[in-house]
Amino acid sequence: MAECLDINCELDIEKCLPEESKHTDDDTYELSCITLSDPEDEGRASCPNCLRPLPACWCPHLPSPRINTTTKLVVLQHPGEIKRNIRTCKMLELGLSPGCCTVYTGRKFPGTDDNLTSILTDPSTKILYPGPDSVPLTSLPPSSISNLVILDGTWDQARKLFSRNPTLQAMPKVSITLSTPSEYVVRTQPAAGCMSTLEVGVHSIAILEDRQDIVEPLLAPLIAMCNVQINHGAVGHDNKESKQQNKEYKKRKPQYRDR
Repeated sequence: MAECLDINCELDIEKCLPEESKHTDDDTYELSCITLSDPEDEGRASCPNCLRPLPACWCPHLPSPRINTTTKLVVLQHPGEIKRNIRTCKMLELGLSPGCCTVYTGRKFPGTDDNLTSILTDPSTKILYPGPDSVPLTSLPPSSISNLVILDGTWDQARKLFSRNPTLQAMPKVSITLSTPSEYVVRTQPAAGCMSTLEVGVHSIAILEDRQDIVEPLLAPLIAMCNVQINHGAVGHDNKESKQQNKEYKKRKPQYRDR
């Protein structure tokens, strides 16, 4: 869940996808075969891996070798997230070893995908989603979750994915709370404590597998991307709660001593 300085482009997603990647009847497809570039970047050389223009490529900051994990991440991505050229889910895919992070894009899950159905109904699979019945990750034994499901999109998109998919609602929920602010400073978060998809995935694995050493190398591409954006004119963003507090703040009248 991520969210916002968006350098969005209006794309016809169906026209941009290869035949094998277009929406099925259940509106679900696996993202691994999608290759997209933003319209504003057409005519400029782009990295074939991160799909960013070469001057903004963050691939040199990926961990090498890629990091292997016992916990597998399953990212259910809203189609609208594909249009964002500063999305972070790709950093998870490229930073983790093959098979450690699988991304499905659509609005209906699991749809007709038998493999995804098996994953989502596995008792050892949990979904990262807040709520009164959500169990903090820090209270679970290390390596107690085989598959961790993450919803990828804006908070509004993530809420819709959850509320419109009974299979997701039936899954046991877990939550994560961090005291450190998000490194995703070029997108506005809805509240303090909210994080990008990359940060959620990385910190969750670090907690579940007791591996704090993986946080810095896996977040390096995000920090590099934000630095590039800021150096090219983007501004850092506060979360929405801070913005509202600043908006409602009223300056006090200056106080004068009695004469």
